[in-house]
Amino acid sequence: MSKLPSLISAVVLGLAGTTGSGLALSEISRETASGRAPIALKFDTTEDGQARLAVNRALRTHDYSPARALAHSALSLNAYNTNARLRLAYIDFREHGRLTAQGERDLAQSYDLAPYDPFAASWRVKFALDHWGDLSPATRKAAHAEALAFLQVGSQVANMRNTLSSIRSGEGQLIAALWLIEAG
Repeated sequence: MSKLPSLISAVVLGLAGTTGSGLALSEISRETASGRAPIALKFDTTEDGQARLAVNRALRTHDYSPARALAHSALSLNAYNTNARLRLAYIDFREHGRLTAQGERDLAQSYDLAPYDPFAASWRVKFALDHWGDLSPATRKAAHAEALAFLQVGSQVANMRNTLSSIRSGEGQLIAALWLIEAG
């Protein structure tokens, strides 16, 4: 059996990793060599960028439906997409001027599915503290646990300390100060 299909797969996948976003690839494998249809794979790394642009556009136009649709689309592809859940919570806040029950559920679910996310921790903890009065006890506990965890991890300590020092709400500032004392 020829090794050519495997070699082609490796080259195609290697190119996919270096050529950027929005690629649609066909898996070239032994299955295609045997006459089976190729499996289509879509690699789209632009979703987050598109979503950020949609939220920025919504801030000007007050039409949040495209941004919300992109977030839901991202969640349909990956239920563990913390950024998409946080985007929904942020959209909720911007639409209503406060965090509603739905926005709180989106934030809470981001913690349920990924309680410690180094890529979202600073933003998520800040958002939680800025909306402390709108959070359930369970979401407050999750934000507290994440903040304390990242106050104790070497590469994240400075980021989390800066985050806790930048809280805008009075209630959030008090909680952040207590967490900084608690972390030592």
